[in-house]
Amino acid sequence: MDLLDRVKRKLKVSWSDDDTDIELADMIEDTKVDLNQLLGAEIDYSAPGPARDLFLNYCLYKHNGCGDEFKNVYLADIITYQNQLLVERKMQDADDEEEGA
Repeated sequence: MDLLDRVKRKLKVSWSDDDTDIELADMIEDTKVDLNQLLGAEIDYSAPGPARDLFLNYCLYKHNGCGDEFKNVYLADIITYQNQLLVERKMQDADDEEEGA
């Protein structure tokens, strides 16, 4: 299932028309950019896990006109994921140093 279908399911959009699909596709692209900047990494939001959950919930908030509230409500989840990314980067850096030594 692609992101558009996942977003439509999250938003309870059960119909298909070109205008809705274009509007949602634009929102998906904007949400990717916003979350990548917020999380500090290029993320694959189609993969299962906390990043996809954040992505879908952000889309829900944006669709309902309250995207600004998302950051306050999900701040703990955002910080947790940022920390997870930092740990992964440090582990990767350590592995890279070992290979180079």
